[in-house]
Amino acid sequence: MTGIPPLVEEILGLSGKSDGSFDLTAATGEILAKGLGADHWELRWPGLSGDRAAGDDFLEIPGHRNLTDADIETLLAASETLFLSAESDDRPSLLVIPVPAAEGAAGACLLSWDRPLSASPLDPRSSRILLLTLSLLISNDTLRSRTGTMTKQREKHLRELWIIQETNNALRGTLQLNRILKMILAGATTEMGLGFNRAALFLLNERTGLLQGMMGVGPSSAEEAEQIWESLARHSGLSLSRQIELHARNQPRESLFDALVKGMRVPVLPDGGTLSRCVTARATELVEGPDHTPPPEAELARRLSMTVFAATPIISRNQVFGLMVVDNIFDGKPITDYDLRLLSMFAGQAGLAIANAKELRAHQRAAEELSSARDRLLQTERLALLGEIAAGLAHEIRNPLVTIGGFARRLEKKLSPSDPNQRYAGIIAGEVHRLEEFLNEILLFGKDRQPVKTPLQLNDIIRESVHLFSVNLSEAGITVRTNLSESLPPVNADAGQMKQVFVNLFSNALDAMPAGGELAVESSYDPGPPAAATVSVSDNGGGVDPEVLGNIFNPFYTTKSGGHGLGLAFSQRIVTDHAGRLSVVNHPARGLTFTITLPLSDSSN
Repeated sequence: MTGIPPLVEEILGLSGKSDGSFDLTAATGEILAKGLGADHWELRWPGLSGDRAAGDDFLEIPGHRNLTDADIETLLAASETLFLSAESDDRPSLLVIPVPAAEGAAGACLLSWDRPLSASPLDPRSSRILLLTLSLLISNDTLRSRTGTMTKQREKHLRELWIIQETNNALRGTLQLNRILKMILAGATTEMGLGFNRAALFLLNERTGLLQGMMGVGPSSAEEAEQIWESLARHSGLSLSRQIELHARNQPRESLFDALVKGMRVPVLPDGGTLSRCVTARATELVEGPDHTPPPEAELARRLSMTVFAATPIISRNQVFGLMVVDNIFDGKPITDYDLRLLSMFAGQAGLAIANAKELRAHQRAAEELSSARDRLLQTERLALLGEIAAGLAHEIRNPLVTIGGFARRLEKKLSPSDPNQRYAGIIAGEVHRLEEFLNEILLFGKDRQPVKTPLQLNDIIRESVHLFSVNLSEAGITVRTNLSESLPPVNADAGQMKQVFVNLFSNALDAMPAGGELAVESSYDPGPPAAATVSVSDNGGGVDPEVLGNIFNPFYTTKSGGHGLGLAFSQRIVTDHAGRLSVVNHPARGLTFTITLPLSDSSN
């Protein structure tokens, strides 16, 4: 009988040295053969010799009976070995040592001697010690293997959480949608992040059902890739969030890859290819090679030179915003299942950031509209109050003013031209006439006269107004340039009131260009929504100060000597009563552009 303690000690010394059960049991077989003096050894393990049907013999031993799985299990349960002695010199002596397996599937080590043995080299006690040693060895190795697997899984999970946290830190610094999109793609292509070579972002247009290319981040050539990777390597000591910020900031304003992505439109179809399936099934997909690229994505793969690529939907709050497409075209690194899982998690975080940015933009737009509506309401209330006050004052002043004007004109007619008092009477009559005109404007402003709207051609009103003012403009050295859209649909408007608006704007331009200039009038169609007709009136009178611009539509505010400050206020009121808008843009050192926007009539819609 061999000495079992040294043999057991040598077997236990294998613990922690192997990478898997196969290597461990193979080394164990060599030790057993050497320690027991066997001439040959063979390891039999489920699956090593090909697939076996249930119930097939496990060990086929020439000259001896075959052994089944049940025989091995019986030996393990009894902690016994099986010795098969040689019946003649031409047959070997055999020792079958059952080997416990990591996952419950038993194996066996088959030792043989070329010479006949009269008895087993292991007595029952030694067999039990040896089998107990093997069981302990396998259990320790299994535990170590499982611990290593759990450690790797935990490290992967921690890396996933770290990437998400660092991405959040980077995205927290901005709420601008374009900046967020660029940082998302930067995170996907940063080595410390997802580490892909290129990333493209497509947003879903729900109205058209198209995936529209919005942005692409990544090199356009292998040389450019090397330069980018060298630049990123210089910042390897920084946090991932900081690297994402720098990588996004250092992206060129326009690159070849970015331009190609922005030019792409991919339809989302129920029976479409990979990208359609990503959106409809909300699943991350991997396309491996051009032979696996379905027709809807073939054009995208061709234009972007993609062979193997992955696509994942960007989802937030149960809404698909678009998808992200990534590849490793330059380093050829395979895209693994873990990469797809990480990409899917990253896209979920990107969807949340995009949703927040869109909501913020919607809130800002609503706040701006609310502020504009409030300002218009205050302006309307102010104009109404001023109109009532002005109308009352005008009525009180008008009667004595008529009397003064009448007496002044009578004195002017009775006095001889040589009498200096005639000139004074003429001055009085002229000033009274100017005041009467001013009072007429105040009374007109104070009236709450609703427009009588009828479908009309706005271009006709513009031409009549230009003709009405043509003499005054010509005498002032002002040329008129018109560019009127002949396809402009009709609008519902009061012809007289709209003519008054244009006359007021032309008068304002005339006062702004005392040394002459150019008056440009253009009309165009805005399809909206909502559809509208727009008219712009521009002068080159040098513009106004910002402080003046803020008060330009306020009644009684004027910078002109002899002006009343009611023309533009009256014009804005008319346009507002037509459910339209009158706005102004100041071009410093050039001039002003007034824009009238009016909704189209029902027939044109």
